[in-house]
Amino acid sequence: MTMSTVEAMIARALNVDVARLTGDIGYQSIAEWDSFAHVNLMLALGEEMGVEITNDEMVELTSVGAIKAFAEARIADDARVPDVAEPRQGVTPPAGAAIQRGLSGVTFDRSAITHIDGDGGRLSYRGYDIGDLAEHATFEEAVWLLLEGELPSALELAGFRAALGELRTIPEPTLAILGAMQEAHPMDALRTAVSAMGALAPSVGAAKHAGLHLIAQTPALIAAHHALRSGRTPAAHTPRLSLPHDFLRMLLGREPSPDLVRLMDQDLIVHADHSANASTFAARVATGCGVGMHAAVTAALSTFAGPLHGGAVEQALRQVDAIGSPEKVASYVRDRQCRNQPVMGFGHRVYRTEDPRVRHFRATAAALSRQYGNTRAFETVEALVEAMQPFARLGIGPNVDLYAGLVYRLLGLPDDLACAIFAAGRMPGWVAHIHEQRAENILIRPLLKYVGPEGRAFVSLADRARLPAAGLAA
Repeated sequence: MTMSTVEAMIARALNVDVARLTGDIGYQSIAEWDSFAHVNLMLALGEEMGVEITNDEMVELTSVGAIKAFAEARIADDARVPDVAEPRQGVTPPAGAAIQRGLSGVTFDRSAITHIDGDGGRLSYRGYDIGDLAEHATFEEAVWLLLEGELPSALELAGFRAALGELRTIPEPTLAILGAMQEAHPMDALRTAVSAMGALAPSVGAAKHAGLHLIAQTPALIAAHHALRSGRTPAAHTPRLSLPHDFLRMLLGREPSPDLVRLMDQDLIVHADHSANASTFAARVATGCGVGMHAAVTAALSTFAGPLHGGAVEQALRQVDAIGSPEKVASYVRDRQCRNQPVMGFGHRVYRTEDPRVRHFRATAAALSRQYGNTRAFETVEALVEAMQPFARLGIGPNVDLYAGLVYRLLGLPDDLACAIFAAGRMPGWVAHIHEQRAENILIRPLLKYVGPEGRAFVSLADRARLPAAGLAA
C-alpha cells in the first residue's frame, strides 16, 4: 500500500476530489465528512489495511494527516500513532503547528462546574451524577448547586425558591417587544428579549443579581411569547410555585398534573449544563471581552439556536415525521449511509457511547406515549435506535435530541418550542460559567493559520481599471 492508495481510499469514502485532501482537512471540517461519512471512512480504512479500527482509533483518526500517519505506521510495522505537537503561543502559529479545526480536543481552561466522561457516558454537576439529581433533586436545588457549588439547606432552598418567584416578572417594555414578534421563532424572540432587557434595565446591576433575573425570567419570557402568538393573554406568574411548575402552567395555559410538573422539573435538571459546548464557549468568549451578563447570555442564545446545536432537537422531530413508521426505518438508515448524510439524534462531539441524558428522556417519552395512547412516533424512534446499533461500537450512539422534542410534542406543545425549553433549563449553566469566567477572567484569543497570498504590491484604482474584470463584478 502507498500513500496515494490511502488518499484514493479517503477520497472514495468521502466522495470528494483527491486534490481537496490536505492534511488539515478533518471530521466535520467539510460538509462531506459528517458522522456517517466518518463511519464509512473508518470501515473502508480497516478493510484496506486488513485491520479492525477500534473505537479509540476512530476518535484519533479525525484528519487526513492522522489517517496518513496511521497508515505509514502500519506499513512500517510500527503501530504507534505520532503525537500531535501542541501549538505555541504567538501572533502567528509556528510552521508545522497542529491545527485543531473546531477546537476539537483542545482544553482551553479549568472548570469546577460540570464533568463529562465521554468514553464512559457519564455526566455530573459539581460531582453529583445527573441521574441521581434528576431522580432525587428539584430544579431549584440543581440551580443552587451549579451557582454555589454545594446543595442547599432547607432554609437556603426555601429562600432561593421565593427569590426566583419574585424575580419572574417581565418588564412591560419587554412584553411589548414580545408582542411585536408574534411571528418570530421562539428562540429569536427569546434572544431579542434578553438583549433588550439588558439595555432597558441596566439597574439590574451586579452579575450575580442579573444572572438570577435571567434564570427566573427566561421561562416567563418563553411562555409569554407562546401565549401572545397563540392569541392568549400571557398568564401572570405565581411566585409561590416552583419554577418548573409555573413554567409549565404558563406554557399550557392550564394547571398541569403533579406528574407533568415533576417531568418538567427533571427535564430542566437534565438540560441545566453540559460543560464547554458551543453556546457555553460563546458565553465565556463574550465574558472574556468584559461584557455584562445579558450580553454574554445573548451570545449563548444566538449560538444555541443553530441547527447543529440546540436547534438539532427540531431536526430530530422532522426526521421522525419524514420516516413515518417503524417499518420504514431500515431503508431510511441505509439511504442516509449511502449518501454519507447524518441520522439526526445520533453521535456527539464528546460522548463515544449513549448520551447519559437519553435515559431520562427515553423513559419519559415512553410513559407519555402510553398515557396519551400515541405510541407511533416513539416506536419509530426505538426502531431507529435498533437500526443504528451496528454503528454504536464506532461511537455513534443516541443523543439527547432524539427523545427530548418528542416529550414536548406529546405534551401538546409546538415543535419549535423544544429548543427554547431546552434553553430555559440551560440558563443556570450559562450563568454559572459566566461567573466562573469572570472570577479569573482572560481574553480568549486563539490563532488562525494564514494561507492566503503574501507580498502583494498595491495597484492604483486607475491601473486596476485596465486589468481583466474579476470577482463579483465579472
